[in-house]
Amino acid sequence: NLCLLLADNAATTLSVVNYRVVLTILLPPCATDLCWVSRVLFGRDANTAFAAVNVEGGESYVAVVDVARGFVARTISLGTDLVADFVLSPDGRRVYASLADAGTVAILDVDRGEVVDRIGIGGELGAVGLTADGESLFVAVNSGPRIAVISTASRRVVDGFALEPVGDPENVWIGIALAPDGSRVLANTIEGLGDDAHVELIDTRSRETTAPRSDRRLDGVVQISADGASAYVGGFSDGAAVA
Repeated sequence: NLCLLLADNAATTLSVVNYRVVLTILLPPCATDLCWVSRVLFGRDANTAFAAVNVEGGESYVAVVDVARGFVARTISLGTDLVADFVLSPDGRRVYASLADAGTVAILDVDRGEVVDRIGIGGELGAVGLTADGESLFVAVNSGPRIAVISTASRRVVDGFALEPVGDPENVWIGIALAPDGSRVLANTIEGLGDDAHVELIDTRSRETTAPRSDRRLDGVVQISADGASAYVGGFSDGAAVA
């Protein structure tokens, strides 16, 4: 069955959709009007979901949602840091959240409901991706532009890849997607609202880079199929393309 999670920033709600809305869950209300959900994910199954809620001028948090019973089981505070993106470890026990302005990745223990460590990278952080074995975390550094690679075992930055700069370096967002084994990373460096964009497919072992060719404007999100055979690049302003 098709099952989706949709966040409503205006109402601060999370909806579960199976061809129609079957459940709407109210997230803890924001103290101000300036709040938004930056990312939602299902857990290891569809009974648990996670949502990162940013609160301008207040405490941002990751909500752990009991989908089966339709309520927020707990929230994990991240202080005043804004969450750019997050991923869940394969066993569902850890959340790795990139904190945009802090330049750090926070590691959250789901069972304990708290932040257990922070890894400093520097710069303005964005999208994250985790290999299927949970051993390597890839983090986009928008202000680089570059990708930092973290070993989840040592909790240290162990590698990195420079990306082709585009336009104004102060107004860049990077989307990334990983092959399941981490052998390739697809990155889309986008300036502003798609004024300029550059797609790169990087072989993480040989470090060779390929720039897919297209007559369309590739200024959207990126994804790699579960088998790693196909890479997809969206085009906000000109349809979509397959790289």
